[in-house]
Parts: sequence; structure tokens; C-alpha cells
Amino acid sequence: DMFIRQEEHDFIIHLMNGVFDSNTIFEVTDDMSRTFFLKNVRSKIDIDGGKYSFRNAPHFMSMISDTWPSSIGETTRRDAEYETEAVLDHYFYHSNVAPFLCIRLIQRFGISNPSPRYIGTCAKSFHDGLFTSGGHSYGSGAYGDLSAVIASIALDREARNPVLDSDPASGSLREPILKVIGLMRA
Repeated sequence: DMFIRQEEHDFIIHLMNGVFDSNTIFEVTDDMSRTFFLKNVRSKIDIDGGKYSFRNAPHFMSMISDTWPSSIGETTRRDAEYETEAVLDHYFYHSNVAPFLCIRLIQRFGISNPSPRYIGTCAKSFHDGLFTSGGHSYGSGAYGDLSAVIASIALDREARNPVLDSDPASGSLREPILKVIGLMRA
């Protein structure tokens, strides 16, 4: 079993014995410098005699139980850890994570309705892992660096502009429960 390595434009193909078949492995590097090894297999499930079909999602869990009597042996635990890690990576690197977190963090820091530019600046710092303001750089350059995100939230012009302090549409709205408590105290 000898693999032959062929470099293409965006990926590397590993062929077993020079044959392109289901044993072929693709080495792909994404825009976040993560490397994936993908096997040339497509899993398709047919239901009701082929009337309905769907693509089966990849999974790491073995369909064969372990030799351990309770089926919670070492390989099942390992497979569960692999699958959990893959799901968490998928969630963490999803394109909606940065804007979602930035909106929530900006709201917690006191601006209920942040502008799209403010969210975009924060999301870019989450993606790049760096934020530069006033000649200083914050963050390590790694994707998801929260020090860069917090710096982008606290040092952004929308957070520090004194003109926005007099604007009634700017700032933070009180949560409904805090309004009720304030009314009851009065």
C-alpha cells in the first residue's frame, strides 16, 4: 500500500498505488490554516425503496460495540471525544460565531443597538485575533482571541465618542426586570 502525493492548486491528493478510488485521501488547508484529511467516500441513505434519500453525516462513533461488557470501552470513549471535538470546532469556526458573540458582548458593555460598522470591526478582530488602536496592538493573532475582541469593543470610536452620550437613541436600555424593580422602589 503505497500512497502517491499529487499537489493540485488548492489541495493535495494522496493516491493509493496511483489509483483514484474510495481509498483516495484529499489534504485540504482552509483559510484559517487548518488542515483536513478527507477520504473520497460519499455515504447515501435510501428510504422507501429509493423514493427518499439523504446524505449521511460523517461520524466517528463505531457502529460495533466494544468488547467491554457495558460497551463503554476505550475506543468508544475515544470516538466520542473525537466526535465532540469535531462538533465544537465546527461551531467555533462557523462564520456566524464572531458577529453573534460581538453583538452580545457589545450589549453587555452598554450599547443596546450597535451599528453594523461596530459589529464588523469587532468581528474582524475576533477572526484576525488582532486589534490596533492608537499605535498599540492587542491580541495574539490567533482566531478567536478575546483580548483583541474586548479591546475592539472598549476602544472603538462608537464606545468612546462623547457626542453619542447626548444622543437619546444611543446607549443601553434597561432590562424589563430592572425597570419593574426601579418602579417598585420609587
